[in-house]
Amino acid sequence: MVLASSVTHHEEYTNRVAADLDRQFRLARAALSELTGNITGQHMDDPAALHYFLTWRIGIQHNFESIAVFDLRGRLIASRPSMAMAPVAGERWFAETLQDNGTPVIHAPFISPLSGEPVVALTYPLHDENGRLRGVVVGTIALNHDQLLLSHSVGTPHGNFIVVSRAGTVILHPDARYIAQEVDSLGEPAETIRAGMADPAAVRVGPNYNRVRSLYAFRPIASTDWMLIGFTSNEEAFASLSRLSRHMLLAGAALAALLFPAMWLLVSRMLQPLDYLRREMRKLRSDPAAALTQVEISGSSELRELAEDFAQMAAAWRTAESALQQEKERAEVTLQSIADGVIATAADGRIAAMNGAAARIVGWPAEEAIGQPFEAVFQIQDETTGAALPDLVQTVMRQGQASSSTHTVLRTRAGILVPVDASAAPIHTAQGRIDGAVVVFRDVTAVRAAAQQLEWRATHDLMTGLANRAAYEQELERLYASRAQDGPHALVMLDLDEFKAVNDSCGHAAGDELLKQLASLLQNCARKSDMVARLGGDEFAVLMRSCSGENAMRLAEDVRRAITNFRFNWNGRTFRVSASIGVVEIHETLQSADEVQKAADLACYMAKRGGRNRIVRHSDADGSLDVLRAERAAVSTLRSAIDDGRLRLYAQPIVPVRRKKRSMRHFEVLLRMIDADGAPIASGAFLTAAERYGLIDELDRWVIARTAAVCAQRYAPDRWGELGTISINLSPATLRDPHIAEYILEQFDRHGVPYEKVCFEITETAAIDDPEHTGGLMRTLRAKGLRFALDDFGVGMTTLSLLRELPIDILKIDGAFIAGIHKDDVNRSVVEAIQMIARRLGIRTVAERVEQMNELATLCQLGVDYVQGFLLAHPQPIEYVLDSDSVHMQALEIMRDWCRAISPQPLR
Repeated sequence: MVLASSVTHHEEYTNRVAADLDRQFRLARAALSELTGNITGQHMDDPAALHYFLTWRIGIQHNFESIAVFDLRGRLIASRPSMAMAPVAGERWFAETLQDNGTPVIHAPFISPLSGEPVVALTYPLHDENGRLRGVVVGTIALNHDQLLLSHSVGTPHGNFIVVSRAGTVILHPDARYIAQEVDSLGEPAETIRAGMADPAAVRVGPNYNRVRSLYAFRPIASTDWMLIGFTSNEEAFASLSRLSRHMLLAGAALAALLFPAMWLLVSRMLQPLDYLRREMRKLRSDPAAALTQVEISGSSELRELAEDFAQMAAAWRTAESALQQEKERAEVTLQSIADGVIATAADGRIAAMNGAAARIVGWPAEEAIGQPFEAVFQIQDETTGAALPDLVQTVMRQGQASSSTHTVLRTRAGILVPVDASAAPIHTAQGRIDGAVVVFRDVTAVRAAAQQLEWRATHDLMTGLANRAAYEQELERLYASRAQDGPHALVMLDLDEFKAVNDSCGHAAGDELLKQLASLLQNCARKSDMVARLGGDEFAVLMRSCSGENAMRLAEDVRRAITNFRFNWNGRTFRVSASIGVVEIHETLQSADEVQKAADLACYMAKRGGRNRIVRHSDADGSLDVLRAERAAVSTLRSAIDDGRLRLYAQPIVPVRRKKRSMRHFEVLLRMIDADGAPIASGAFLTAAERYGLIDELDRWVIARTAAVCAQRYAPDRWGELGTISINLSPATLRDPHIAEYILEQFDRHGVPYEKVCFEITETAAIDDPEHTGGLMRTLRAKGLRFALDDFGVGMTTLSLLRELPIDILKIDGAFIAGIHKDDVNRSVVEAIQMIARRLGIRTVAERVEQMNELATLCQLGVDYVQGFLLAHPQPIEYVLDSDSVHMQALEIMRDWCRAISPQPLR
């Protein structure tokens, strides 16, 4: 009966330990699964953010000693606590985890470098939001044999256990030296263990690691491939000792009744050890720390062995009690040192313990809070709505699983609202019953403030405090989407007219201050419901919800008048500014928010082009929308041509009038786009749209690079003497590029093109708009040997002063003065005056668009240096112009024939 009872108790003990270990690993795996589910691809790309995330999570997932994240090459990305680690790509467990798109793995134990205790690593695959395998998360779990033994010692004080993997590796052992060793290293118990692992249903008897005959029970740990092996040598000592005493007393009494006189002395001697054991057992139960009375036990060997077993059990009990007390003290010290608040409750929801951080955050002293209902101390509400949130403790105890709460605020005892992040988990007994909950929370006031600041910075212009372009574009999308339900809406765009003058004359500090003051002025003019935004530079916008075009025009006029009347003072100087304003009503006709923006840009552009300091309202009736769509189509076609490689260089010869200059070839490079049918499209059809939509700089760079490459193929390395001038057009936008000079020199250096062979054509408009910057660029390149031509000269005679200020080598006389010059005295006089000025300044001249023989003759008589036009040659692919002598010779023949026939004097 005693043996059967011992077997039953021992099997129950083994079942409890196995179930406890299985529960621990199931919880660990669930926690690791939850953790990996919250790690995003952005975390994987930002180690600092991932480290911060792990730091926060480990504060909650306290069953892990450490957590580390590795990429697919086995390199450590982040860990908590921080540690250095070599790549683990060669480790078997890492390779197994990556199999079949990620498989969780529990691998063999090792001694932790952090705690010096045995730990087991649990790995879990990490997938991103798209389901792609991105890495592996590894969590280490401490395996404390003594702790597990202590937690299951009630009722079975002599029980002990080891854990062995199916492969025969020792996972846990009372003697840490055997951990991670093979079963055969255990010696005599190995045979019993291997037999039991083959047939775990049977209870076996064999020697333990101290060579004491013991009772063995075997139970698999369900969530692993491990086997828990419980063994005991005196499992039933405490349980059977009292029964044995009673049985022996009864037997002694019966025997005494029969043989009292003869057996008195013998019975007394037999009962003496039992009385001692009973007395010492009561002492030990009432005071575990009490010292046992040292008594010499006489009698049979069985009684002496029983007394020795009792002494060993008492010592083990005292050792376990001391270890438990130390562990309790260590836990209390750790709890108090944690920066996060921690509150533990009993099963009834009342607070059982809390650390100092929790007391500081909630504003309750621990001694007053303990015993209070949790909801009375920890009151949280939604950060946005202010609505009270359910009691976390009751929620997790009712659901039986962990829960968290973010974007919440805690109302302290003093009524102060403190932003917090909180997480709660139920506490389970060994039998799986919920016995309370633990809540971990932290004050995130600084974190939320930083996040709000970052959010504000992401949607506002830092200098003016207005909404930035990103916020503006989002609001424009919302207004466009709601145009049918809440519309009409309106958009007012404005571009300052004289801002550059302030910036250039007084510096960027003055320009910034001007923008700040104008931002305040715009806010005062707008309605409270309007969004005022700075889109960049000196460009602003006002988005007006539920506003008709007429009301938007009134606001635009108020803004225009306010800016016109505004005076900006800086260091004793006063400036006046104005604005060009475009107004668009957001309605069904416009097909997208992008089209609304383009329409506003166009209206603003038309206001500036029309004389500035004025308002233009976008209207379908005036054809502006057709212009917009045409430009958009041209840009789309141009972008496709760039992507598909359908840009081509053409060239048109520039022919010298004087014979001695005709030995070298001069030509202007022109850009063409090839359409879907293979026909060339002249640049006039798409350059305006390219300039407006920011593609012109890319086109100019392509032309420069391609021209250098083609000329190098024709003339390098020793035929450069045949080339006179390569003339390339530069747009105003390219002239404003601060890096264009470096790019130009780099391209011509790469292909070995001599600088003196290159001439850049710029328009009068570009020179007038920003003479200081343009002049600086020209002087920089001129110092290297490159030349410059002023294109379309004569249209704006106010630029004559630029001939003295800018390093001009060539004047290209606008074709408007060449047409009919032989019969138009005004045109003849203008060209004659330009030629006279150019000769006095040492500048060469080129007459453009020469199309008639009489025009050519007149130009020869006036002394123009070069001529260019359809009369001499049409533009053709540059490769043909460079490789064929016929184009050049044809132009020279026309020059010789007509200048000889018409010129009254021979040309020199």
